Amino acid sequence: MGEVIRTAMIAAPLLSVWVCLSGSTVVFAQADVEEVAADTRTGTIRGTIEARSERYRENTVVYIDHAAGDFQPLQKHPVVDQKSLVFRPYVTVITKGTTIDFLNSDDVKHNIFSPSPVADDMNLGTYSSDEVRHWTFNTIGEAVLLCNIHSEMEAWVIVRQNPYFAVTDKSGDFEIKDVPAGSHTLKIWNKKYSALPQEVAVEAGETVQVSLELNRKKER
Repeated sequence: MGEVIRTAMIAAPLLSVWVCLSGSTVVFAQADVEEVAADTRTGTIRGTIEARSERYRENTVVYIDHAAGDFQPLQKHPVVDQKSLVFRPYVTVITKGTTIDFLNSDDVKHNIFSPSPVADDMNLGTYSSDEVRHWTFNTIGEAVLLCNIHSEMEAWVIVRQNPYFAVTDKSGDFEIKDVPAGSHTLKIWNKKYSALPQEVAVEAGETVQVSLELNRKKER
């Protein structure tokens, strides 16, 4: 008759077993099937940021300007730590509506705040070592993080419409995975420099290589 019966697996939830009436059994990993399916719809953008000053290659945010669909906040809260009077990491990228956990790993008190409109009057108050406070970012844009007690401290939160973004490493390299196939506008955020937007065509299951040059100072 050609009918196929799928049996539920209890002991091994990551495997699916299909039993044909002919008596043959096929076992496959569900994760593998989902990965193959994803590859038919998405691709990867990989590239490098070029800059006159090497120090600005790192901590540059590369992102898809807009992607179709509604995107949820990140389920796992990113953590911004305060250690040795330094924010770690220096740049955090999130989707709109994401909550960030702000940990104090120093032996001194901190008071994190942001004067940026994107942060909606953020002020976490003064809190002690090993304490965590939280803030949710509901506006797209960029927000600087400062400390009311230690004026030398600074970091950035970049809030985007979609999850297709990456932060460059020390060499200026980046990779954005699971980008929907199609044409996209690639943009960057950098503390000091800007770059021209770049149109990128992403093919399903493929990796496209790009190069972006930081050569214009940002307008203040």
